[in-house]
Amino acid sequence: ARCGQSTAGCSVIIAALDFGSSSDRSALARTLAQEPGLLLNMSLARMGHPAALRVLQDLSGADLAMARGELLDAWDLLASSRFGRAVAAHLAPAGAGKAKEAEDAASC
Repeated sequence: ARCGQSTAGCSVIIAALDFGSSSDRSALARTLAQEPGLLLNMSLARMGHPAALRVLQDLSGADLAMARGELLDAWDLLASSRFGRAVAAHLAPAGAGKAKEAEDAASC
């Protein structure tokens, strides 16, 4: 999981997810998603956000729901970050409700 905390590490993660076997990709994506705060931190970084998007693509079921939930909980942070916006756009259908709630609360 420490690989996701550095620029070079994120490049390695992307390569592993691009060229690894299906079972290896799934195992790596699950491992990264289970590390608290890692996907969010990756999502906010220049080289990390493409890796975070690849991790989301290789997750499924409860693992994907958990990862999406963690990122949606930080919707405002993602949406306000230059690189986080790419991840927020990927989550847009689910995050659109959060954005609408924030707009409604601001207009009161």
